[in-house]
Amino acid sequence: MLGDPSFLIPSRDDDGGNGRFAAWGCGNYNNLSGGGREGAVDWNGGIVGVHVGADVRIGSNLLAGLSVSRSTGEFDYHAGAGGGVYDVGMTGVHPYLAWSPSPDLDIWATVGHARGEITITDEVVGDPRTSGATLDSGLVGVSGLILANESTRLRLKGEAALAQLDAEGDGGLFTAMTAGLRRLRLGTEASHDYRFAGGGSLTPWGEVGVRHDGGDGETGAGLELGAGLRYRNPAAGWSTEGFGRWLAVHQGARQEWGFGARIRYAPRSSRYGPSVTVAPSWGDTTNGMQRLWEISAADPAMLDAPVTRLDTRFGYGISALQGRGVLTPYTAVGLARGQGRRYRMGGRMAVGRSAAISLETERRTRPTGKSYNGVRVRGVIRF
Repeated sequence: MLGDPSFLIPSRDDDGGNGRFAAWGCGNYNNLSGGGREGAVDWNGGIVGVHVGADVRIGSNLLAGLSVSRSTGEFDYHAGAGGGVYDVGMTGVHPYLAWSPSPDLDIWATVGHARGEITITDEVVGDPRTSGATLDSGLVGVSGLILANESTRLRLKGEAALAQLDAEGDGGLFTAMTAGLRRLRLGTEASHDYRFAGGGSLTPWGEVGVRHDGGDGETGAGLELGAGLRYRNPAAGWSTEGFGRWLAVHQGARQEWGFGARIRYAPRSSRYGPSVTVAPSWGDTTNGMQRLWEISAADPAMLDAPVTRLDTRFGYGISALQGRGVLTPYTAVGLARGQGRRYRMGGRMAVGRSAAISLETERRTRPTGKSYNGVRVRGVIRF
């Protein structure tokens, strides 16, 4: 799995600040395999996605841009004495707009249209069967700071998203179909900082969110509650946090809850030296909106019931490039009861604030027999 390699090329104005134009891009490759048990479908394949775009600032508070995406995938499947190949390819265009009418208010919107083909070559049917497909999507969001002073912040935010996938069918193996998704979310977040004279701060925070999911997937309305307590002491290198969430009301039969903690020790702000992170959790600690973005479609086992997890990461920053850069090799292990293990090892090279690149290898094992192996590359260049 090669996931989320990216680049960012912003221009700079005559004063050295951010310019009016920026170009960016990202890409990913996911290798998937599964099955292999008696009576199950054995499948193997990969998905490649590329996303490039550019945007321009219009005045001081308006940003407009356009991006183009291309996704292709191919899977071999075998079931009993039969099998075949599944191919999909789609190209999309996505204009977007962001507007900040005031320093405390941000509004953004994007629409997208993608078109491509789905082809199945079945060993029993013989000839390939192809169906045209389109994917239309849209998203609008708003985030506003209602109250802000030296220690207290209150923010209100909302999002509305919709998407529709249409397959034309071919009158034979394919039948025409339509699948839609609608999502609304409105939430508020509040936090208050208590600062200590000897250094460090203690921050309790809370959030309330209302969401509604509709369409052909998960549907229903719900009320989410979340709260936490965070302590930070940059001088000593410690930061700790405890947090929890609860889906208090939902029209369906779903029950979601979760709580967790995160302890991090990084004694030097210069990024040199050791850093250690330990994060245990129980249940579902991410809210419904985050799950849709953070859980990869390449890892369907992550959609199982709530589990007990433990994630750890250890890194060590050392001087590189004759003191001009920082090289941080790291290793990470994730354990989840009933869902297997995740091992990561890699390194990140940062050169000041102008460039950074990281290379990571990953191995995931599942009790179901599925496994995921991959390499992830990420990079940023500013000039």
